[in-house]
Amino acid sequence: MGELRDRMEADLRLRRRSERTCVAYLRCVRAFAAYHRRSPAELGEPEVRAFLTHLVEERRVSPSTQGVYAGALRFLYAITLRRPEVSASDSAPPHRPELARDPQPRGGRAPDRDRVVGEIPGALQDRLRGGAPTATSTYFGIPPRGGGGVPDRSL
Repeated sequence: MGELRDRMEADLRLRRRSERTCVAYLRCVRAFAAYHRRSPAELGEPEVRAFLTHLVEERRVSPSTQGVYAGALRFLYAITLRRPEVSASDSAPPHRPELARDPQPRGGRAPDRDRVVGEIPGALQDRLRGGAPTATSTYFGIPPRGGGGVPDRSL
């Protein structure tokens, strides 16, 4: 994979990819070639799909890692090999079900301030309601809420 690796590295640099992206993409393509024990130039979409499925089901990589592998293979085939018909994005299996978000929409209103403050222990309630000054309000000379007037700066 020496010549292909050099071509891909040159393409990555030409498109101003960061050093870390270059290293990660080249590592992903090397793992892809090692998995199939053939040059990626000889492989197509079924092999890309099989490799991405292997990553999810057997190696149990996270969805973000799977995305990096898919991006590396997409770059390899679309840019370096000029074979955009081999699309890693179409081949990427869906996220694992246990990682999917809850489909229920979060509805309702935000809780009102008095109800939230009512659930906080008494010592903090006074500070939040403006009864007792906090260290910050004392330092900056901010009067308690509702106190009005000019702060005492005689300290």
